[in-house]
Amino acid sequence: MKLLLSLSVLSGVLSVVDSAEYDTGLDCKPCADTSGTCDIKVTVNLFASQTGFFKVDGCDGVSPTLHLTVGRTYVFDQSDISNWYHLIGISYEHDGSMDPGSIPGDNSCEKKELCPAPMYFQKGEYKGVYSNNADFSEVMGDEDIGLDVVEDLFKYPLGNWEDLGPFKTALKYDVTYNQDIFYYCHMHGGMTGRIKLLDNNGKMLNPKNTPAIPYEYDVVVDDFDMKCGTYNISAWQLPNDQCAESFACGDGQSVFKDCVDAMDCAMMAGMTTGASEGGIKALFLHQMIPHHENAVNMAKSLLKLGGLTSGCDRDDRGEKPVGCVLLPILRDIINGQNRQIQKMQKALDQMGVAEFDDCFVDFTTGEEGSGTSQLEKKKERPNRKSRYLTSAYETGISCKPCEDTTGDCEIKVTVNLFASQTGYFMVDGCDGVSPTLHLTVGRTYVFDQSDISNWYHLIGISYEHDGSMKPGSIPGYYGCAEEELCPAPMYFQKGEYKGVYSNNADFSEVMGDDAFGLDVVEDLFKYPIGNWGDLGPFKTALKYDVTYNQDIFYYCHMHDGMTGRIKLLDNYGNMLNPEDTPSIPYMYDDVTLYDKECGTFGLADFQLPNDQCPDQFVCNIDSSYIGKDMSLSTFANCVNSMDCAMLDGMTTKYGGQNLVYGGSDDIALFLYQMIPHHLNAVNMAKAVLKAGEVDCVPPVGDEKKSVECRLEPIVRDIINAQNRQIIKMKGVLENIGATPTSDCDFKKNVDFNSNDSDCTTFTNTNSTTCKKGTKSKKNGKEKSKKSGKDTK
Repeated sequence: MKLLLSLSVLSGVLSVVDSAEYDTGLDCKPCADTSGTCDIKVTVNLFASQTGFFKVDGCDGVSPTLHLTVGRTYVFDQSDISNWYHLIGISYEHDGSMDPGSIPGDNSCEKKELCPAPMYFQKGEYKGVYSNNADFSEVMGDEDIGLDVVEDLFKYPLGNWEDLGPFKTALKYDVTYNQDIFYYCHMHGGMTGRIKLLDNNGKMLNPKNTPAIPYEYDVVVDDFDMKCGTYNISAWQLPNDQCAESFACGDGQSVFKDCVDAMDCAMMAGMTTGASEGGIKALFLHQMIPHHENAVNMAKSLLKLGGLTSGCDRDDRGEKPVGCVLLPILRDIINGQNRQIQKMQKALDQMGVAEFDDCFVDFTTGEEGSGTSQLEKKKERPNRKSRYLTSAYETGISCKPCEDTTGDCEIKVTVNLFASQTGYFMVDGCDGVSPTLHLTVGRTYVFDQSDISNWYHLIGISYEHDGSMKPGSIPGYYGCAEEELCPAPMYFQKGEYKGVYSNNADFSEVMGDDAFGLDVVEDLFKYPIGNWGDLGPFKTALKYDVTYNQDIFYYCHMHDGMTGRIKLLDNYGNMLNPEDTPSIPYMYDDVTLYDKECGTFGLADFQLPNDQCPDQFVCNIDSSYIGKDMSLSTFANCVNSMDCAMLDGMTTKYGGQNLVYGGSDDIALFLYQMIPHHLNAVNMAKAVLKAGEVDCVPPVGDEKKSVECRLEPIVRDIINAQNRQIIKMKGVLENIGATPTSDCDFKKNVDFNSNDSDCTTFTNTNSTTCKKGTKSKKNGKEKSKKSGKDTK
């Protein structure tokens, strides 16, 4: 599809831009002037659509139509970083698959499972059994083409994916076939490209474009979106009567700032939703999809405009450069959340609920001020006992596991995700969260982290808060340090110890070393939740066999702020250190009763009405649902508070700071925006988890995967992965010398009418919008919808 020009209205002026860079479907014959195996370097242009489109070196535009010769071998090289989360597949239909035993029509190759199929390689090694290509592997019929190995690796964290590659996919299509075939993305629907098969004379076996691709490419990327690096936000440029005057206040100006204003306008309009017959799950999805779309656009825009570089050499302070920290986060947001968007759209479709159920609200900005911010740093810890009356979850209660037994002590660990922003550890048999554990010197304790709540929460043992305990490290002088035999945790996977060091002959030969299994196990806790579950169970053993006159600690390797105290006891049960030293230099999070009911954190001050927010974000709930579904009413009120907190947090000042170490006003604005944005996502996911709406019962046999099973991995990923990203982004703010808050006050301009189930009235414009749930256009611009593949 050739697109020469794109039109948009920018600041009231009609402008024209050449968008040839994003042309789709242009004909291309790779290696046209050579013979033998053809290497095709593949990249992904993330800005060419919502999910991005494939590019091929030597071909114009994106999603080119490839002309490939029957019987010739083509090797698709996906070593470029842009391919992460975009494993290329070959299929007989859009977004489909090509198996050795499957070909449309009658063909003798099916009987031997030798029909053409892609062959997947990792680090130059073919990972399958099937082969129709003697140059790579013995010709053999089989259904295993290496996909089961490689596909999962494309979902691993970016750093792991890079280390595990390069990845290549070989195709030798050696059957005369009278239709086209396709290349596509295994993780994202809507990225299909066409392949025309040629005979040895270069003649197309099928002159027509059949089968059809049943969706349109997102080719209309107009000048504003091209400038921003975004998708579908041009219609939301400010001023806009559905949005505040500005989301980024202050005198500073930049392209990125203008883009952020448009993104936030689109999101806030998308997140003013109605309550529908789909109940809590539908409301969650109607909120989270536009929320994710905003995150994707914001990450794309900074990726394009932020000037970030990928080097990771530490500076004179020992800190990683800004780009080293942020670029993996940006790519994770773009690729991971785009995949989640498509899964959530499938969930709505499975529920029979429309993709949109929108209401409208109109408000404008007040003056720049110092409103309540989501970015406050933790203060010094007060006396914990006095806090028991103010928090819904008690912390630090003393507990002695296995008190009435001898020998090894098994400690089952879980994580209560609702007890703080990140969650706190719980121990079976102990009261409250983050209990103070009393452990006997010389006894072996085994922390069992097999429960699903432990995903992304690998437990560590340390001499200080959020620290680490290594075999050669112990405060003060101890003889064990010289032989690297000081006490340390020992990390196990599937019952196998993954280290070399040991101070416990029951598990492994006693040996001094600095490898105690952490380097192996820690990365596995960041793998997708399904992989993590299959790779476990995980256990951590500790035998603290040195008399030490201070406390030690347990903590989370992925999330700061989850430290719990360990009191060491002698064989008579006496504490070696009666004082609570060293101190933990932060206080535990207070969870109000309101947040406990919602399953959230930090929302009590943002209950509506609130002068920073509209009267409601979720309409048609109070009057319509009283006496019908009070759980939905409660959830909607929680959503109102979440959205109010996010709106307040994302109305931020731009510029005016003296930033250092690679910082810029655009980077600071991104962080001020994305941190409260992530906090909102985490709260929303916690709330739907707490409501019991995503409890997955695995399907049996040929049962279809339930909506709950589609959503639970997404919800847990949002909570755990985005909380980890919040911690990293706060670190970047501190690194570049930015203030922890940069807030503006915004006040509503009109009332939001929630009494009419079908209509919303704008008092300042004397206009009314009716018929909720039919929003397929935004400000007159149609929002395209692709059918896509049913992602796993």
